[in-house]
Amino acid sequence: MAEILMQYGERRKLADKFSVSEVTVREALKFRTRSSKANMIRKAAIEMGGVLQGARTLREVTGKESDESLKEERP
Repeated sequence: MAEILMQYGERRKLADKFSVSEVTVREALKFRTRSSKANMIRKAAIEMGGVLQGARTLREVTGKESDESLKEERP
């Protein structure tokens, strides 16, 4: 299953930025929610240095058009 991994403390920053709970951020980063706010949280997480694990692109997980810069680097 896909998820976005972040360094310690970064989830709290996302929660503060979007005025949501850390639970909401966790659910969004684990792709358990599909709201527009969840999509914004995921995009911000990637921009803050989060790493997409379990999929090559956000599009692969969501089935929606995504920014090409959000692709995870694969060796």
